[in-house]
Amino acid sequence: MKNIYKHFLKVYILFFIGIIFAIFISSFFIEKIYLKSSLNRLKDITKRIINIIGSIEDKEKHNLLKDLAQINSIRITIIKDSGEIIFDSHSDPKTMENHLNREEVAKSLKDGEGTSIRLSNTLGTKMLYYSKKITLNNKTYIFRTSGEISDLFHFIRPYKNSFVITSSGLFLIIFSLAFFYFRNFAKKMDSLQSAIAQISKGDFDASINIERNDVLYPIAKNVKILAYSIKTLTEDIKSQKELLSNILENLPFPVVIAHENKEMLVENRFFRESFPNVRNVEQLANLIRDENFYNAIKLLDKEFTNVNIEIQWKEKFFSIFGNKVSYQNHTLILLSFIDITEIKKTEKMKADFTANVSHELKTPITVLKGYIETLEEEIEESKKPIVKILKRHIDRLSNLVSDVLLLSRLDAKVPIEKETFDFAGIILSALDIFNTEILNKNIKVQTKLEENLKYYGDSFLIFQALINLISNAIKFTPQNGDIEIEAQKKYESLIFSIKDNGPGIPKEYQDRIFQRFFVIDKSRSRQLGGTGLGLSIVKHIVELHGGKISVESEYGKGAKFIVTLPVSNE
Repeated sequence: MKNIYKHFLKVYILFFIGIIFAIFISSFFIEKIYLKSSLNRLKDITKRIINIIGSIEDKEKHNLLKDLAQINSIRITIIKDSGEIIFDSHSDPKTMENHLNREEVAKSLKDGEGTSIRLSNTLGTKMLYYSKKITLNNKTYIFRTSGEISDLFHFIRPYKNSFVITSSGLFLIIFSLAFFYFRNFAKKMDSLQSAIAQISKGDFDASINIERNDVLYPIAKNVKILAYSIKTLTEDIKSQKELLSNILENLPFPVVIAHENKEMLVENRFFRESFPNVRNVEQLANLIRDENFYNAIKLLDKEFTNVNIEIQWKEKFFSIFGNKVSYQNHTLILLSFIDITEIKKTEKMKADFTANVSHELKTPITVLKGYIETLEEEIEESKKPIVKILKRHIDRLSNLVSDVLLLSRLDAKVPIEKETFDFAGIILSALDIFNTEILNKNIKVQTKLEENLKYYGDSFLIFQALINLISNAIKFTPQNGDIEIEAQKKYESLIFSIKDNGPGIPKEYQDRIFQRFFVIDKSRSRQLGGTGLGLSIVKHIVELHGGKISVESEYGKGAKFIVTLPVSNE
């Protein structure tokens, strides 16, 4: 409220200064107006006196001029063109000095009339002078009239004191009325401000006592409406917050939300039960001690917005979904731990069963292959086509069993044996295996391999993946076709690509070709000896190394497989 009074005083100080300034300006213009009016009066009196006098040197005329000067409260002076004074209504001309150099006299001799305002040496008062050149009896004279300037405001003097008293009284009355009004206004503003302060602290039912006909009522009404709206919105937000909190708390799996500085903000009871006494992501990472989890957190710190990894902690398996969430100009990290222990057990049972069956089949298949090869050498020539058919199917069955066994190993997540090896050398070794097929189909293979291309990973599995990709390219490349193989390091990744000019892959099948046993043309696949597991094996191997595989293809224009592997040091 003190601030309001300060503003009030400032306004009235400015108002008072404005009044003083207005009075000053008004007095200036009033003075100009009355000076002009007085000058016109002197001119009029001068004109009338000149018309009634005849001889300037007539003594009776002098007495008349003195009477006229007294009646009109003016001073009359008659001056020769030489400056000598021959008559003055207030002084003896003989005692007065020559007036030739007086401003109004000089102007009259030059222009016919003249005016000036100055202090009279004879009377000692400030005078307004008007002089006019006249000719009487062939002689030139200057007829001058003058009056005291103070006399010009003789009609103001009686009202001067009254004006000052009245103005001061009115100012005090206005000031008092405005002060009391402003004080009342300030109290209401103070009440309004207090209510707003209470509302800002959460007291949305704060009372505002302002009458309906008050000038501040519309503001008070809008404040009440705003308070009600904020109250409703706050209750809605609180209700939604409680709902989300209850949902989060009762989710049947561990969930935690961490700040960008890795401190925990919210966690549900399943997280607290599974990971007790964990207060930040670093503690959680140290507790889990899983390389994939460390890498996932690093990826979320960079440009990645979501990650999905699987970890084993104690006797449980979790699929962890990590997401970035924007909240109030901050980036939060949401981690959801889905318990997949039972799924893993089921998968292990399936993998064990598949591996056991495949392993049991491998021995009789090997025996059958041996017998068929022996039979092929000893059988009659006419019956050899039948043996070749048997051999082709046994080979396909053997390849299928080998692929199933390898997939079982990959599914079991057996730790891979990493080492640093020459990636380009492994590509060339894989190509050497298919020299016969390449020559038979007259395929032109172009390689663009970066020199000294080293990679840290499981060389055996990478070799198997390359064999599958090269084998596919050769199978689907037509006679006299082309295959392009490239490998290079780019940024923090090793990129391998293989491109053929075969029939290509239709768009609708490109998302399914990495599924197990999926083939686009089953009859062609059987004819080429494919098992439908090659690309699935490649994908598993690539993902075990933290990489990804993609395909670019248009039907009828060949296919290009791209493998991206992260580069890491031993």
